[in-house]
Amino acid sequence: MVYGVGYNSGGKFMKSVNRKRSKSESVWKDMIRRCHSPLYQSQNETYKGCEVYEPWLDFQVFAEWFHNNHVDGYQLDKDILGDGKLYSPDTCVFIPKALNLLLVNISASKSRNNNLPLGVTLGKNGASFIAYCNNGEGKTINLGTRNNKEDAFSLYKAYKESLIQRKANEYFNSGVIIGKVRDALLKYEVKPYI
Repeated sequence: MVYGVGYNSGGKFMKSVNRKRSKSESVWKDMIRRCHSPLYQSQNETYKGCEVYEPWLDFQVFAEWFHNNHVDGYQLDKDILGDGKLYSPDTCVFIPKALNLLLVNISASKSRNNNLPLGVTLGKNGASFIAYCNNGEGKTINLGTRNNKEDAFSLYKAYKESLIQRKANEYFNSGVIIGKVRDALLKYEVKPYI
């Protein structure tokens, strides 16, 4: 039993090969841990309230979907096609790591950022707010300073959504992602808090 809910009904998919855990089992266990480990959720608040589609609690059912959809080097994402709270065949897709990192909000916890919106920090003078964002190439850029956190967040939101849309089109045009993923990314809305 994995985290009190996951199980293997037995079948053609192996959890390990030559004593090495299979990729499908690693992804399956990580998914269940995110949804069913209180310790993990206490350290990663964005996973509180997440669920796994009930049939996927059986490793064999998940592994079949995995082997039909997995792309080497890609990561499992539940946010683009869904509401970010359910791992299921309808809400999950494998995407490139670089795209997944673009969507991850490193400062997602309000407590880690002085209760400021994503992408916003307090200026050194304590009276202004600075918007920062990763440019999708690994470099953090200063988007500007504003007198209030709402205006600073608006800078971040506009830049980040534009970047996501540009990357979605680049990935789609080069055959890296499928149309429904691109379409969802074109509608992606950055929210101030997770």
